[in-house]
Amino acid sequence: MSGPQALGNSGVTKELIKAAEPGAASVSKGNDVTVHCTGFLATEPPQKFWSTRDEGQTPFSFPVDMGKVIKGWDIACMSMKKGESARFVIPSRMGYGRRGFAAWKIPPDAELIFEIELLTINGQ
Repeated sequence: MSGPQALGNSGVTKELIKAAEPGAASVSKGNDVTVHCTGFLATEPPQKFWSTRDEGQTPFSFPVDMGKVIKGWDIACMSMKKGESARFVIPSRMGYGRRGFAAWKIPPDAELIFEIELLTINGQ
């Protein structure tokens, strides 16, 4: 694993868990991506609130940088390559902000951690 790196001035940081294979495709705006992900509240210890790896869950697909997910996810996935896994710390303003997300018991102004594995880009 490499140390955390800042993704621009967004406040989102990325820590590589598993590098992509050499020559792997990169994500571009509008690509449909499919990911496995696990979300945690950035508490001590971190508290899991959701995972596509849990029983009954499936990988999650969405178009990147099209406003369909929280801004922190768009920023995170735009930095990824197919086959890569990384841990992202997402500040509240790039997550659910002041409203939180009651369905997942995310309180207002919560900093989040997501472990994301990029499975496919545009179905490949």
